[in-house]
Amino acid sequence: MRRVIAMLALLLALGVCTSVLVAWTGALVDRSAWPDTPLTGEPIGSRTEMRGWLVEQGRDRTLTWRTFDALDLWDGPPDLEAPTGLPAWSVGHDLANQPGPFAPAREQTLDEAWEVSAGWPMRCVRAVRTAGPTEFALPGEFVRGGVVAIAYEWPTPASVVAGADRIEIDPWPVDGLAAAVPMRPMPIGLLVNMIVYTLAWFVLLLPLCALRPLRRRRRAKRNRCIQCGHEREGLPAGAPCAECGRDPAARTTIVELLTARAPVFGMALALILVAGASATLIMHRWMAVDPLPPLHRAAAAGDVEQIERLLAHGAAIHEALGERNGVPGFLDHSTPLHWAAARGHAAAVTVLLDGGADPSLRTFGFAPIVDALVHGHEAVAGSILLRLDTADMPYGLEEALPHASDTMRVRLLEHFEWHGWHRERAARSAIGAGDAACVELLVAHGLASIGDPANSLLVHAVSTDARAWNTPFRHDLGSTAYVLDLDLRGTETAAIRAFDHALLAGCLPAFDAMLEAYPIRRFRVELCSPNDLASAAIGGGPHMVRRLTELGASTNVGGRDVANALWFAAMQGEPEAVAILLDVGVDPTHETSGRTLRQWMLDAAEQASKDPDANPWLTSMTEHDGFGRIIELLEVAEVEWRAREQEPVLPGDP
Repeated sequence: MRRVIAMLALLLALGVCTSVLVAWTGALVDRSAWPDTPLTGEPIGSRTEMRGWLVEQGRDRTLTWRTFDALDLWDGPPDLEAPTGLPAWSVGHDLANQPGPFAPAREQTLDEAWEVSAGWPMRCVRAVRTAGPTEFALPGEFVRGGVVAIAYEWPTPASVVAGADRIEIDPWPVDGLAAAVPMRPMPIGLLVNMIVYTLAWFVLLLPLCALRPLRRRRRAKRNRCIQCGHEREGLPAGAPCAECGRDPAARTTIVELLTARAPVFGMALALILVAGASATLIMHRWMAVDPLPPLHRAAAAGDVEQIERLLAHGAAIHEALGERNGVPGFLDHSTPLHWAAARGHAAAVTVLLDGGADPSLRTFGFAPIVDALVHGHEAVAGSILLRLDTADMPYGLEEALPHASDTMRVRLLEHFEWHGWHRERAARSAIGAGDAACVELLVAHGLASIGDPANSLLVHAVSTDARAWNTPFRHDLGSTAYVLDLDLRGTETAAIRAFDHALLAGCLPAFDAMLEAYPIRRFRVELCSPNDLASAAIGGGPHMVRRLTELGASTNVGGRDVANALWFAAMQGEPEAVAILLDVGVDPTHETSGRTLRQWMLDAAEQASKDPDANPWLTSMTEHDGFGRIIELLEVAEVEWRAREQEPVLPGDP
């Protein structure tokens, strides 16, 4: 009975270890297991709106991954028809509600959660990673239920999720971040997998049970006891063994077969091998994660005693962090002071400053005070500010100003010598963050738009509005109107550039704000030219095309070989824009290089069908959904146009 129990225990342990080994292998060879890595140009899998979060999920043979992103992080529409059911263990059930998209920057919560479950045939282990200051994160700091390890480089990204196209990514995650290997058990999946692998091992080791009957048959031929192998010389035929009392004619029972030494030893050996492989795999990948240097780690952990001990033993206080995991990263030149400041350890910052750390050091690119402000540690930033000279303007402080409180902003503006371009750069950051209070404070401290026309505050405001407008939410930030009201428009050249940018981006609110601010005839004449109409057809989209036609944009072009706006709208695959242009009288029979637009598109489709690889641009243009609709619109328009012009319909024409 004991042997039966021991055998069952060995088999079950073997099944559990095999389940875990398969799960870990799946997690470590699948790039989806890497957090903070751009998996695709566009999200893969179903995306579901759930209490202000968007869920992105995908599935591989051995691994399932999900990311939960606040709506603020997305500019694509949620898939409202996607299934919303998530397992009870999913981190999605524990996420807090998020504010609506495009909330003021200082009220946004850009939290992100990522989870992975692995195993086959069912997912049996899982891990969760929540977002944090990932640039300065310690390995595994935000991982729950898993261990940090470097994933293998294969398979290629395109083969991870069947049927999904993925962009090429670097062989390592951003900033050398490693994979989170799941370890938290999922009871149902683990139970099912354990049973499957236990049965599989039982079938695999079953041939070892035949060794006992073979051995007993060999002993019987040599006139030995089939049980203990003792000599039977001199015993009558059929007499039991004098040593163990075994009847030589007794049959081998099922229990004896299953509890024989060979299968039990085979199970034990397999268990050792599987457990060893699991431990070796995880240890090897875990050890591949480059740890921080001692002083950097002590600063990141806020360990004051360790910092003092290392400095006393001659540690280089300005030692720059090298490449992690053999890959250049964003933090390669960061110093211990950067880590302590970014993580908000005031005592560690003080010890490092007292030990000789330079608060104005720009080795990392950003000064430590900037890292403290960006990560929300104003007390630490204040202590560093006391050590900085008024002439030591920290690099990157302009971008960090919107992250500071009103009191800290005033301190920073009064402490340092802010030149005009410093103020303008800070204003651009504030406009991008939608922080009107910061912009007004900069205006009160002498802000004026003095930058170059290509990068003026007005152009930056138009860009900010365009990013918000060109989303399914069609949100109007009003940045352009706000900058114009503050009289930060800059030169006329900057205004023309802003006009062009609003036109190409298709941002109607910015465009209308510019029209209201510049009602000069010269601007309107330049605006309503055929070239601008063509530009709107290229980048502005149907809404901008309609607005320009409402303003009376000219539809004529300068010559027979010059493409009109209709050509550009068709090439962009915009049937709605084509219909709008046809309605306002754009000539559908206009020829370029001896062909009308419809003839050119049909020729392009024929060429793409013969050799799709010859011109990928033509192939993509002729395969979009609006291609057939555009051909239909052009056919009808050509017939009507020629009827109005009283031109004969030539053979082959519609």
